[in-house]
Amino acid sequence: MVKRLEKRWADFDQPFFVIALVLNPYEKLSRFGDAAGVQIFALHAVFMELYRRVHFRPIPETLSEAEHNIILTQKSQKETMVSSAFLQYLGENSQHFSPFYDQCDEFWKLHGDNPVLVWRQFLPVPEIWELVDFAILILGIVVNSDGTERVFSDLKIKRARLRNRLSFKKRRRCQRYVGTSIQAEHLAEGLRKQREPRKNHDVKRVAELIAVPKYADLLEQNEDVDADSDGAEAVKAAWRKVYTHWLVSARQEEMAAEESGEAYEPSVPELMRNEQTIYIKTRLDTQNEKWAHQRVFDGGPAQTATKPSWGVYKHTRAEE
Repeated sequence: MVKRLEKRWADFDQPFFVIALVLNPYEKLSRFGDAAGVQIFALHAVFMELYRRVHFRPIPETLSEAEHNIILTQKSQKETMVSSAFLQYLGENSQHFSPFYDQCDEFWKLHGDNPVLVWRQFLPVPEIWELVDFAILILGIVVNSDGTERVFSDLKIKRARLRNRLSFKKRRRCQRYVGTSIQAEHLAEGLRKQREPRKNHDVKRVAELIAVPKYADLLEQNEDVDADSDGAEAVKAAWRKVYTHWLVSARQEEMAAEESGEAYEPSVPELMRNEQTIYIKTRLDTQNEKWAHQRVFDGGPAQTATKPSWGVYKHTRAEE
């Protein structure tokens, strides 16, 4: 499962999701643990790369050299302003953001956890206006595939039999600029109605689905599991719990037998006396998690073998 998640995460626009999480005033860097190795300057570099990518606009070739230099100077000033504001936002003692964090809990109780509402309160501040505008833009993007599907449907109409010889450059301009500008003009003139947002799920259900535990909470849960089950994983299935408790008791009996010098014979619980062959998940050492194929008879020893295919469990009656 971890490999699948890592593969999907590698296909995403990672800087966009990371910066969107950091620009949430209620979260900031709380979702990152010590193992993530988050550094302020590395995060600042990712932020500036995303900012330049979002605000990139090609300079028209018809402008003079003086006008070209003016545009570059304004662009450099905006980047300096948004960079300073972002570093100030990540700092602990911030001139503009400290008053909000002093009243963060009260604001959350009254207005909820909407980060855009928080950023809108900083719009009148000119020193951080560029950062505020960029944060509202990033946090207002809805991550779904509807826009992509709509683009494909629109492209199918524009790339018809009469336009099949259009170059990629012209087709891109037709798709990105012409169609978008026409839709914006129609909305401004009232010729087209604004599409109402869909509501497919209950508000409480959506809150439960998008609730993600913090990194510190996960560490506390893992510590509780390790302390209670001696490194065994927390499982919900009843038969796995039986096996887990049996493994813990077997380890304790083996350690006691080694201390006393007596021969160790593993005990078999009642639920396992009618089973001849079972597959269980255990830890053979503290570093790597391995699989053990244990053949358990009525009080017989356990034998380790290669990893079986997960999902294959043999339950056969013991021969009389």
